[in-house]
Amino acid sequence: MKVLKITGTSSEMLVYLKDGSVLELEGEFTQGGFAAYISTMRLKGSDRALSEAEKEDYSREILEYNRNRGNKDFRIELYQD
Repeated sequence: MKVLKITGTSSEMLVYLKDGSVLELEGEFTQGGFAAYISTMRLKGSDRALSEAEKEDYSREILEYNRNRGNKDFRIELYQD
């Protein structure tokens, strides 16, 4: 379930995973990064709701990817709402 890359717009973040799936999260572009809301996390193209455990696992992967990619000028923050 490793993250390959993260892209997005001013209101949506797309997280591309090694298994070919794509996560969508709603949020806001902020000065220096992106703030996303965990409750909006879903698999693109799927109607299946993610469990809380899945959201936690994906959140960990996203934050680890952000820490390890070396660009300290852009931060990803995940919030429970």
